[in-house]
Amino acid sequence: MIRGLYAAASAMVAGLFRQELIAQDLANVNTPGYKATSTRLSDFATALLARLPGGMGPETIIGRLTRGVEAGAALTDFSPGPTQATGQPLDLAIQGDGFFRLRTPQGERFTRDGRFSLDANGQLVNVNGYAVLGANGQPIRLGLGDVRVDQDGSLFLNGQSAGRLGLAVFADPEASLERTEGGLFAATGGVPAGQFTGTIQQGYLETANVDPATTMTHMLAVSRAYQAAQRIIQIEDEMLGRTVNDVGRV
Repeated sequence: MIRGLYAAASAMVAGLFRQELIAQDLANVNTPGYKATSTRLSDFATALLARLPGGMGPETIIGRLTRGVEAGAALTDFSPGPTQATGQPLDLAIQGDGFFRLRTPQGERFTRDGRFSLDANGQLVNVNGYAVLGANGQPIRLGLGDVRVDQDGSLFLNGQSAGRLGLAVFADPEASLERTEGGLFAATGGVPAGQFTGTIQQGYLETANVDPATTMTHMLAVSRAYQAAQRIIQIEDEMLGRTVNDVGRV
């Protein structure tokens, strides 16, 4: 019975973690460039059950028994989200693989959120005020005027060349990037590799790749699984109490 308590409790802990990820996705359903999260469930290390011999003969293998379930680390879904027209010249969306490069106090970060603007010094920055880096690895300075962004990321101010966006491509984003503060990503698996082959859409933003209907369905399923595990613990507790009372009467 104690084993049943452990298995049900582990299911509740895993359910809480999954609910946290789902709540995070729903809270960011309207955040441009946001990438959905998920997790994988797996068994704890299984125990090998065996019947011990009564004499000197070999033991008899009965089988294996799981000790419960555990949730793995949070996984990021890097699939692209749909684009939405904004008409703002400094709103940019990436079509294809790639990330915008940002300079932050914590080091270089990467994002698909293309909500950019100019600061007081004419420097291109994101919504948090972090500098957007160009292809040369330096912050981009534009200034007042008509800004045009070509599909390859080339920048023009009043018809004159003003640099090019720095776009990072990772062969395997899931293995190379980890989520950090503000929905940004940090490189953990080495420097970016690969040439940018996508396109830049000016006046558009990539929306979150979260499907609200599907996510709500997952939330309900996790909630019901949590309630079922909770009920199992109650039943196991009642059975354990009856057993203790029966032994006491004997």
